[in-house]
Amino acid sequence: MVGVITNQQPIIPNEKQYLLSWLAITPNHGQITTSELTVKAQQTLWLLLLPTNPNPTNPISNLMKGNIEFFTATCLNWQNLLEAETHKKIVLASLKFLVEENRIWLYAYVIMPNHIHLLWRKQDLWIENSIAQNFLKYTAQQIKFNLLANNPQELVKYKSSQADRQYHFWERRPHQATMNNRNIVEQKLNYIHQNPVKKGLCLSNLDYPYSSANFYEGRGNDMLLTHYMDHIW
Repeated sequence: MVGVITNQQPIIPNEKQYLLSWLAITPNHGQITTSELTVKAQQTLWLLLLPTNPNPTNPISNLMKGNIEFFTATCLNWQNLLEAETHKKIVLASLKFLVEENRIWLYAYVIMPNHIHLLWRKQDLWIENSIAQNFLKYTAQQIKFNLLANNPQELVKYKSSQADRQYHFWERRPHQATMNNRNIVEQKLNYIHQNPVKKGLCLSNLDYPYSSANFYEGRGNDMLLTHYMDHIW
């Protein structure tokens, strides 16, 4: 083991030469505490201790199959289907299941009144499975059950024109895009977390409860989430 880094919150490195020099004069590479290095230096050192990427042209870890994806699903006709807290919790419960069953890694999310954005990645054993399709199907089913029980008059808004279903809650063909490098991931992460602010739902992204913003500010210990820097550099 090369070393143990405390208070680890990796960011973009810009102190590489300093840290390389620090390592060169520290023969035992023991535990590094905040008093010995700045938090920023610790974050950079964490990157230096990662295994060498066998394919430097591809910043995604070659030890993992698949890539991080930016995923957007929109409610039918941009209606505020997810405005109800119960429906937001259905989405979160479904994501929780996928994480706990080791089907995905979830890096970021926001649940808006009429759409959701996710940064996620299939785990290796589930690469060939239609995770997104099953996720949307399950959440639609659970939302339908809730409306049937508590607000059946709302269902007319989601009446389907397709012969194979009675109701339609999500727009067809959700947006999915592969994130090929860390810069793009960070752009999407910022976009996700600023979405509630831009839509006037809060003044600060940290005030919006249905997103991963607080996790990345160190203000929450959301067990659903994996820091994106664990899997891309």
